[in-house]
Amino acid sequence: MRIGIDARSLTRIKTGIGQYTANLVRSMAQLAPNDEFILFSNQEIVFPKESNCHFVVKGQGVKSNVWLQTVMPWLLLRYGVELLHSPAFLLPLINRVPSIITVHDLVHEIYPDTTDIKNRLPLKLLLPLSLKKAGKIVAVSENTKKDICQYYNVDVSKIQVIYLGCDSRFQPVSDNKLIHEVRKKHGLPEKYILTVGTLEPRKNLIGLFKAFSKMLKICPETEYRLVVVGMKGWKYSKVFSEFKGLNLEGKVVIAGYVPDNDLPLIYGGADVFVFPSFYEGFGLPPLEAMSCGIPVITSNVGSLPEVVGNGALFIDPRDESDLCQKLISVLFDAELRRNLIIRGQEQVKKFSWQHTARETLALYRELWIKENKKGVNL
Repeated sequence: MRIGIDARSLTRIKTGIGQYTANLVRSMAQLAPNDEFILFSNQEIVFPKESNCHFVVKGQGVKSNVWLQTVMPWLLLRYGVELLHSPAFLLPLINRVPSIITVHDLVHEIYPDTTDIKNRLPLKLLLPLSLKKAGKIVAVSENTKKDICQYYNVDVSKIQVIYLGCDSRFQPVSDNKLIHEVRKKHGLPEKYILTVGTLEPRKNLIGLFKAFSKMLKICPETEYRLVVVGMKGWKYSKVFSEFKGLNLEGKVVIAGYVPDNDLPLIYGGADVFVFPSFYEGFGLPPLEAMSCGIPVITSNVGSLPEVVGNGALFIDPRDESDLCQKLISVLFDAELRRNLIIRGQEQVKKFSWQHTARETLALYRELWIKENKKGVNL
């Protein structure tokens, strides 16, 4: 089969959707060597090329959503694509190719105030049409499937839940020299609490800063510092303003974006990982931390309880005192830490990109056969 992939997210610095697309395509290409994967984009594609993957970059300079609706349909015809997968919510609406979309979350509906209108408006306008156009819809969690059904009039039989995987590079690190080197490279302290995610209001960094400030007042002699890893997102200035108001300079390290190769070592050097997000469609960072053998504290909302199971300690993301107490418990209770690490490493075994790829390929074939039986001209 000749499979088209919307590869606009495969840029040099990848967001969560970019990581999803890269891991999925790489795993599918390895599992299905007789299929051909054509990756389409309006900008440079940064991806390790497999023998059955081909890159098509056309329409550079055309705005992303305009490109999707005008250039992409022509490319699908030009390259004889038999099935299209958009890993990023939206489809070209004028095309006759059997199509699948992945919906990661509905943050633009559930927490609209935490999204940029430039991102929110295309989703408000085009996602309902894309859901209708799609032959199949991939939801990354049961919670996301529930949200789709709640906010849109979608045939539930079109939706299949396919969980994301956790990359095998996230493993416990035994070489302390490597951890020391990455700490030095990024200016990280010896003992730290870690959070990873885009710097934006939905990730609840303000709540984390307040909880950490409370912890410092309860444990004034502690050597623990807070390390924040992630790119600047929408309204990040509000996050930094709150940070400055809490007088946490010297206690918090804003590391910003770090290269993918450094991330497992940064996880490995942490004493606890915290993910107090208000809403997630899936939530990969807690799984990555678990895979690295780090105890995890995360929110009890959205998809997070579904994803982390009993492998993490839960908090109410709106209760800073709860988070403060959970931080103290995990940092200073060795038995609790040990149990969380063991349970976390068991939980993460349920998630692999190979499994994600197999289920996605099976969905491709199901849709392709169905559309062929209907007499669609491919």
